[in-house]
Amino acid sequence: MNTLSCLICKAETKFYFSKDFQHSFELNLIDYHKCETCGFVFSKTHYEMSDTEWEKLNFNCHNSYQNQNYNPSDPRWYERLYLQCEVIYKLAKLEILPNSLAWVDWGCGDGKLVDILNNRGLNVQKYDLYMQHNSDYLTNEVLQKTQYSLLINTSVFEHIRERHTLDVINSLIAKDGVLALHVLVKEDISPDPDWFYLQAPHVSFFTNQSMQILFEQWNYKASIYHVPSRLWFWFREMDNIQMSVIKNLLTEAEGFYFKEGFVNYWGVMNK
Repeated sequence: MNTLSCLICKAETKFYFSKDFQHSFELNLIDYHKCETCGFVFSKTHYEMSDTEWEKLNFNCHNSYQNQNYNPSDPRWYERLYLQCEVIYKLAKLEILPNSLAWVDWGCGDGKLVDILNNRGLNVQKYDLYMQHNSDYLTNEVLQKTQYSLLINTSVFEHIRERHTLDVINSLIAKDGVLALHVLVKEDISPDPDWFYLQAPHVSFFTNQSMQILFEQWNYKASIYHVPSRLWFWFREMDNIQMSVIKNLLTEAEGFYFKEGFVNYWGVMNK
């Protein structure tokens, strides 16, 4: 069986387990592979789909809940959007998030999070590859013309099949900017075909080690993790004064964890 190198660390990957989707969204037996070094797991079957097949799968899966207030495969989705809005708003008001340049939600879907944030008085732009026909969404051309002080990326990394796409997202963040990231992360990915996160359009599964490697490859300096909203904030720059201010303003009692480096929250808590 042919193998692919790891999307994160380029190490060798091996077959890990399979899941039979029984023709759900036209999927049958899906093979998942695991990186021998960082534990990153991915669907080799999805990675080898044609772009046409991949786009059709994503459209069919996401169209079932877009523009609604409930997602049956993610029951806390709408609640989490409000929690994410609150924490972004709080960090903005505390001037912890930079704002010299524009803010954007990359892969915003139907734009619910942006709408909630903008209703709170913030100014966030919308971008989604599949929604550019909407007049209030950035086009690819406009997106690429600038960098952003804050790039929000929620529930996207698990859908990404190419390292190039990850690097493009990172390249849009200014040299003093911040990445606000939501993606499910585990200490280890279990070879359990009944795991709830093995959904039809989910193809990439991150461990704490793989996320830390990505954090270091992209040269981020410090991070905040907010437990209730499941949001990381990765900072490209962070001086001692900023770190001192953050430590004084944000407490673990409020669900904030701060570290110079990558906050391996789920790794620590799962041990």
